Amino acid sequence: MQAPSGGPPDVTPPAISNTYPKQGTINFDGKKVELHFTKYMNKNSVLENLYIQPLTNAEFGWSGRKLSIEFKENLKPRTTYLINLGTDYTDFKNIKPSEAFSLIFSTGEIIDTGRINGLVVDKNPQGIFIFAYDITNIDIDTFQLLNALPKYRVQVGVSGNFTLQGLADGKYRLIAVKDQFKDLILNENQDFFSTVYQDFSVINGKSDDALFRFGKIIDFSPPKLFSAEFESNQKLKLFFSENILIRNLNSSSISILDSLSNQSYKIRNFYIDNQDQNILILILDEKIEAQKVLHISIPDSNAVISDTMGNIFNEFGKTVKAKSITDEDVSEFRFLSTSIKDSSINIPLDRQISFTFTEPIDSVIDEFIEFYQFSDSSSIAFSTHVINSTKLLLNAPLNFNSSYFIKILPQAIIPQFGINKFQDTIPLFFKTEDNRNYGTVSGTLIDSSGTELQKGVVLEGINDNRFYQAIVNHNGKWLIENIRSGDYRIWVYEDRNGNNKYDYGNVLPFEFSEKFYLTGLTVSVKSRWETEGITLHIGK
Repeated sequence: MQAPSGGPPDVTPPAISNTYPKQGTINFDGKKVELHFTKYMNKNSVLENLYIQPLTNAEFGWSGRKLSIEFKENLKPRTTYLINLGTDYTDFKNIKPSEAFSLIFSTGEIIDTGRINGLVVDKNPQGIFIFAYDITNIDIDTFQLLNALPKYRVQVGVSGNFTLQGLADGKYRLIAVKDQFKDLILNENQDFFSTVYQDFSVINGKSDDALFRFGKIIDFSPPKLFSAEFESNQKLKLFFSENILIRNLNSSSISILDSLSNQSYKIRNFYIDNQDQNILILILDEKIEAQKVLHISIPDSNAVISDTMGNIFNEFGKTVKAKSITDEDVSEFRFLSTSIKDSSINIPLDRQISFTFTEPIDSVIDEFIEFYQFSDSSSIAFSTHVINSTKLLLNAPLNFNSSYFIKILPQAIIPQFGINKFQDTIPLFFKTEDNRNYGTVSGTLIDSSGTELQKGVVLEGINDNRFYQAIVNHNGKWLIENIRSGDYRIWVYEDRNGNNKYDYGNVLPFEFSEKFYLTGLTVSVKSRWETEGITLHIGK
C-alpha cells in the first residue's frame, strides 16, 4: 500500500504514534509490545535497528503499520526495560526518522531513571553505538569485553550525542563501537572502537557525562601461517593471514625439512614481498629437485613476526607443506617505485625518501648517488639504509621551498641475486613545501583539572584530517609552528603515558582512553602569520 502518484514528494519523516504498553508503564506483566508507526515502513530496516535492553529474546510480526514484539522468555521481575530504535531505519520511501525512539516500562513498582549522557567526537558518527556493560558486582580484573554481551546499547545521534537511560544505580563500563554486523559483539579486524577515560557510576540516577574520541579497528589476532608454495626451484613463498612486519628473524629461524630423507635446507635470504605484504619470500641456498614434499615451520620462539597492529606471530609448532617444482628462478632485479613521484611539489620536510626494488639489495655504494639542491647545485649530505632487503631509504636534512635532484646511477645498487645486473639510472626531482603557506599559533593553558599529568594541545582541521599538537610547558605556555592555513578546532588531552600523542585505549588488555577536554574554541590559521594569546581553560 502506498499513496497515489502525483502531488509534492513526501518528505515527512516517520514517527511512532502509539505504543502498548504506554510510555512509563509500571508492573507490566504482558508478553508482547506493540509499536504503531505513522507511515508504512521498510520492515527490514526497522528490525535491523530495533533492540531491547536488557537483552531479551523476542519474535517480530507486522500488521499494516503496527509492529508486534512477542517475548520468548519471561521478563525479569522488578526490572526496567527499554525498546530502542536508532535513526537508521526508513519508511517505505527511504525517509529516515528525525530522532531515535525509546519506549520505557517496568515489571516492578518503579522505573529506574538512571542515565548517562555523552558525546562521541567524530566527523561522521552515523552508525556508532555505545555498548554499556553492568560491572556492579563483577570482578573487574577478570572481566573481558570480548566474552560479554552488553546489557545496554544505544545508537549515537548525527550530532554525536547519546543518552543511556533506564539504568539502575550501579557501575558501568562503556565502549563506543561501529558495530558493522549489529550483532552486539566486538568483531576483530571489523569493528572500529574507542574506550573512554573511566568507568561510570550511576548514583541516585545521576552520573558524570561520557566523552569519546573515535577510534580504531580492533585487531587482537596474531598473523597466522596459512600455506607455502614454490615459485621456482630455489624460491619459496610463505603465505600469512595478513600483512606482516619482521622485527627479529634470521635464516636459521625457519626450518625446511624433507621428511623422507630427513634432509634440511638452508635459507640464503628472506624478505617481505613488495606487492603482497602478507607473503614472506625465502631464497634457498640450493636448487631443490622436483616433486619433493617439504615441511616448513618457524620453530624459533625468539623470532618476532608481527602484523601492522603489533600482534606477534605465535604458531611456532605449526607446519605447512610445499611440493618443489623444476622451474628455474627468472626473477629480474628491477626498480619498482619511489615514495615521491618525480617532479612532485609541496613535499613535506618529513616525507620519507625511499626507493623500492623487486628483489633484495646486497649493498649500496653511496659514491654513485648524487643528491644536490637544484638552485645552486650544492651537494646535500645524506645517509642510506636498506630495510626489508628491498627498500632503500635516503635520509637528508631538507629545507622549505627548495628544489632537489637525486640521481642513482646503476653502479650504486648491487643486487643480491637474480639473473641480471641493475642497469637503470633513477632520477628524482621534487620541491619541498613553502613555509610561507604556514602559520603559527600560541597561547596559555589555565589548568583546573586537578591532575599533574602532562597536557597536550591539539589543532584538528575542521575541513580535513590534519592534526597539529604541542605539549604544554610547566608555565602553561604552548606553541605550534608550521601549520597549514585553514580552520582548526582546539582541544586538550591528558598525556597519561607521556608518549606525546592521544591514546584511544584498548580492549585486550583493557585500557582506558586518555581524558580530553573540548575547549569550544576554533582558530583560523593564516599564512606567514602568528596568532598569539589564545587562552584555554580546562577543568572546573
